[in-house]
Amino acid sequence: MNLQDWLFIVTAAAAVGQVGALVALVLQLRDMRKQTKASTAATRNSTRMNVWLEMLTIDRFFCEHPELREHFYGSSKVFGDSPQAQQWEATAEMVLDFAECMLTQREHLDWQADGWGPYYAKLFNESEIMRKFWQHNHFWFKKDLRDFIDNLEKQESPGSGKHKAR
Repeated sequence: MNLQDWLFIVTAAAAVGQVGALVALVLQLRDMRKQTKASTAATRNSTRMNVWLEMLTIDRFFCEHPELREHFYGSSKVFGDSPQAQQWEATAEMVLDFAECMLTQREHLDWQADGWGPYYAKLFNESEIMRKFWQHNHFWFKKDLRDFIDNLEKQESPGSGKHKAR
C-alpha cells in the first residue's frame, strides 16, 4: 500500500465517521423534539389544572358566601332570590366545573371503570337543581362537557328508577 491508498482509507473513514455523527445528531434532534413536545404538553396541562383549581376555589367561596354571589351573577333566574338559591347555583356550578376539569384529564381516566360516568348520570337523574342549572347555564361550559351531559340522557343511572337526565 502506498501513501495515496492510506490517504484514501483515512479520508473514507473520516467521511464514514462524519456520516455517523450526522445520523446521531439527527436522532438526538428528533428525540429532543419529542421531549420538547411532551414538556410543552405537560406545562399546558399543569397550567390548565391550576386555572381549574382556582375556578373551584372561587366556586367554593360562593358556596360558603351565597349572599355575595348575587352581586356578581345577579339574581337566580332559576331558583329565586334567596341566599339558599344562590348556594344551590354555586354548588351546581362547582360540580360542573369539577366535571369539566375531569374531562380535560379523560385520557388518563376510564370514566366508566372509575365510576365518574355513572356518578354524573345518577346526579343528573336525581337532582332537579343540577338539571335546571344545566338547562339555563349550559352555554358557560366547554363543548366536551355539553356533549357529555347531553349524552347522560341516554343513560340510566345505576340504582335509580327515576327519569332520564334533564
